[in-house]
This record gives sequence, structure tokens and C-alpha cells, in this order.
Amino acid sequence: INQGCYDAVAQTVNCLNVTVTQARNASGLETIKGFEFNWVQPLDFILKDAGLPGFGFTANATFISTKTTPNSAAPSVVLGVSPTQYNIVGYYENDGIMVRATYNYTRGTIVGSNVYGLIANLAVVQAEYSRDFAQADISSSVKLSKFFGELPSDPDLTFDVQNLFHAKNSLSYKQFTNLANQVYNPGSIFMFGVRGSL
Repeated sequence: INQGCYDAVAQTVNCLNVTVTQARNASGLETIKGFEFNWVQPLDFILKDAGLPGFGFTANATFISTKTTPNSAAPSVVLGVSPTQYNIVGYYENDGIMVRATYNYTRGTIVGSNVYGLIANLAVVQAEYSRDFAQADISSSVKLSKFFGELPSDPDLTFDVQNLFHAKNSLSYKQFTNLANQVYNPGSIFMFGVRGSL
């Protein structure tokens, strides 16, 4: 409380100091460069003759580098851009049955910063980082006509699992890895459904 705001006679506070922060665009130039690889590979050419058609996999990887021009007035970094991401999907699709197993990985990066205090009248900025994150999911479906013959809307019975291995989502820390800022642990999500078309 600002002492000039305190009325000792009435014992009331007439004003309070308020700290206001505002996002500011840096005048420097931010450059993002990267490349991506994709690979789609059906395995019928190997497995079809063995009586196992429909298997395959897809994979992609993204690599990104960021750079900002020096700017002493308002130094900046590119926020929320992971330098490495990759996805791997193994699948089976044949005779009305579909199964997909997916693994996604994202490397941690700087996601924000906050002014948390003043030292010698200088603002102290604390960077916020996200941790590396990986998640495995499964999706599957089977056409009910495979068991019950032709049905209206040709429905599929679906079963999906998100976050199979209970990865902690939205895990971030400030400055030091043991200074947690946010942790979200949703566990696994199981979903059953019926899907058709009219």
C-alpha cells in the first residue's frame, strides 16, 4: 500500500498501487525456418502373399529453428514453436475392420514469460517452458454389416483410447525444472460409439 494513500484519521485506504502488464510487439525481425519429412508405406507388397493384407504405417517429422534479430529495447523470442515434432502411425484396414495406433512426440520449448518482481527498480522476467510431451492413442472401428448383414446407414462400431499411457499434458515450469507452473493429468479417455451415414 502506498503510504500516501492511507488516511490515519479515518483509518481507510484511499488508493492502491496496481501493476499493469501489456503485450508488446518487438520491433526486431523473427525468422522461422524448418523442414518436414513424410512417409506413407502400405505393407501389402510384403504381407499380402502371406494372407495379411491391409497393414501399413505412416510417419512424419518436423524440425524447426527460430531466430530473432537483436533488439535491446525489447528483446524477444519466438514462443510456442517446438524445434522437433514427430508422429508415427501403424494401421490395419481390411474387410470392414480398421485399427490405428498413433504415437506423437513434441519437444519442449519456451511458451511465455512473466514479470514477477522488481530488483533495483528493474523488472525481473521469468521465462516459462513446456516439457517434452509424448502421447499414444488407439482408434478402431468395425462395420456391423460384417456380422449382421446389410443394415440401414451401414453403421460402424467404434472404440478409441486417448492418452493410452497416462501422459501428463500441459506440463510447464518457470526457469527451473523443479519449479512447476502448470500440470494437467487427464489420464486415459475411452470412447465407444456408433457411426453411420444417411
